[in-house]
Amino acid sequence: MEAIKSANICPKLCSECPFSTNSMRGWLADYTVQDIQDYVTHEGLFPCHKTVKGESLDQTEVQEALAEGKSVLCRGFVESMIKSGKMPKYSAVLKEAIRKVKEQGLNGDSMSMFDFAKHHTIKR
Repeated sequence: MEAIKSANICPKLCSECPFSTNSMRGWLADYTVQDIQDYVTHEGLFPCHKTVKGESLDQTEVQEALAEGKSVLCRGFVESMIKSGKMPKYSAVLKEAIRKVKEQGLNGDSMSMFDFAKHHTIKR
């Protein structure tokens, strides 16, 4: 069961957001495309990179930061879930975030998970 009932969401998609078509191709800090896809699959709460302290995206720390208002959900992540047709089954927080973002409207620069994977996969 989730520790928090709702979370704030970034008000807009920033150009540095890894879910924006304007972001640097292939740059995901210490994370991989698979790590991000796992967040979607396991209904993890993905915080805005501008509100994360340190390198970790440990879900316990993320939950605490969101509950304390020290972090907000990444708008790009939520939009990516919407554009990918992913509706959470268990996470009330993500369900509420998706409802809010749908009401506010999607940004044309956000990507589905398929486009996200393509954008950040560097062929060598």
